[in-house]
Amino acid sequence: MGHIVDLHCDTIMECMLKGQGLAGRPGHINLEKLAKAGSMAQCFALFTISNDMQDECNYHGEVYDIYNKMYETFAREMELNKDVIRQARSAEEILKNNAEGKLS
Repeated sequence: MGHIVDLHCDTIMECMLKGQGLAGRPGHINLEKLAKAGSMAQCFALFTISNDMQDECNYHGEVYDIYNKMYETFAREMELNKDVIRQARSAEEILKNNAEGKLS
């Protein structure tokens, strides 16, 4: 598989805000582009939208609720795309996923 490890992207936020999935979505990152580029792991940032950013993002809510919605989006995408990508919580899991032909 690949050798690229990217430690930050805001794709999960975009998926949540735009109702998109990780597969086939427009933008800089989707599963097909990660595989084609030889990616091994992508770190999806789950960050909260500050009150002043909520108007800009056209998304309003309590900070903890926004985080939970992003995590639900992430967990759903991991489940829907488990044939392609698997969550990793350690370097060992990244290497195992890679050996099994999966993105992390």
